[in-house]
This record gives sequence, structure tokens and C-alpha cells, in this order.
Amino acid sequence: MKYPEIPTHYIHEAIRDASQRLKSFKKLKKKGLAKTNKLMIRRWGVGCDNQLWKLSFEGVRLATHDGWINIPLYFHKLFWRCYNGGWTLRSSARWKLVGSKLYLYVVFMKNIEVRSVYSAKIYGIDINENNVTIYCYPENKAITIITNLSKIVLGYAYRRARIQQKWSKLFGVKDNRRLKIALRKLRERNVKRDIKQKLARLTIDILKDGVVVLEKLPKRF
Repeated sequence: MKYPEIPTHYIHEAIRDASQRLKSFKKLKKKGLAKTNKLMIRRWGVGCDNQLWKLSFEGVRLATHDGWINIPLYFHKLFWRCYNGGWTLRSSARWKLVGSKLYLYVVFMKNIEVRSVYSAKIYGIDINENNVTIYCYPENKAITIITNLSKIVLGYAYRRARIQQKWSKLFGVKDNRRLKIALRKLRERNVKRDIKQKLARLTIDILKDGVVVLEKLPKRF
């Protein structure tokens, strides 16, 4: 071992992290959702429990193979929002080094009382490629919202192919600035986002009260 005096809690956290990653990869591979045949680690972080770190307003103290070290921190505004909003800081945390900077990821917890509200209205939602159907009970009526999203996706695919074919013949594919500008002018992402946001607002207006029942969507829908 390179650092035999490293705290054993780091080793325990590393084993737990590796086992969780392997378990998640096996589940995805069993469902056919894994993108690779072997487990690949692209993002890493060092997990630590309350024995390995101590947080204060001046910074954080981390346990290392050479004793405790003090590192000053710049707190994100979201940290203060949770800290002053009644949330409780949990004992576990993760940190990682990016260049010469250390990023500390902490977890907040808050107990929320759930109130069960009985409603006589039930809405069932069926999401399809070109429409969204809402079934209302006990009125026994269905509302269908036409989106034609597949036609929009295909239309942008054809336009994108024509633009790529045109500018690639003239200036090539690599570092083709004109091609990037032409594709950006399509505003494909903005149009699709606008349609989804309008659909969400329209659906919320219909489902003002009652219980909503959704179909079981894929994990990466």
C-alpha cells in the first residue's frame, strides 16, 4: 500500500462505493440499459463519514495519512439556503480534487410531515409519441392533447441532414465553424423545450385537484 497510515474509514467507504457501482451496473446490464460491456468509472469522489471530516464556518478539516489538514472553503448560496432553512447537516460527505481545487459535497436532511388528503377525483395519464391522453374519473371522460412531437423531431432530423450535407461538402466536417452556426440557427433544443413546457402547463391546468396516476415509464425516459 502506498499510504499504510491512511485512516481505515477511507478504505471502508471505497469498498462500499465500489460495491454500489457494481450492483447498479449489474441491474442496468440485466435490463439491457448498460452502455458498455464492462464497468467503467468516469466520475470519482472520496466518501467520508463523521470520523474523517469536520466542518466549520472557516473551512473543513480532513483526516489524511499525515494527520488533520485545514482547508478554507467558499460556501455556495444553496448551502446557506439549506442551513438557514431548517435542514440538518448529515454526517456523511464526499470530496474530490479538480486541478488545485477541492470540492466538498455535503448532504442535508429534513423531516417532512406528509398529510394524506382524500380526493374523489382520479386522473390517469397516458403519454404517447404524438399525444397525451388524460382520463378523468368519475366523470368518465378523456382529454387528448395533440403534440405531433414525432413529426417535429423527424422534420428537424431531415433539415439537420441537409445542412450537414451542404456545409460538409464545402468546408469539411472537422472545425467547420459555418456548419456549427447553421445548426445553431435551427433552435431545435429551444423549440422542443418550449413544446414540453407548454404541455406541462396545460396538463397542470387540467389536473388542478385530485389524484394523478401515471404509467410506468422507462428509467431513462
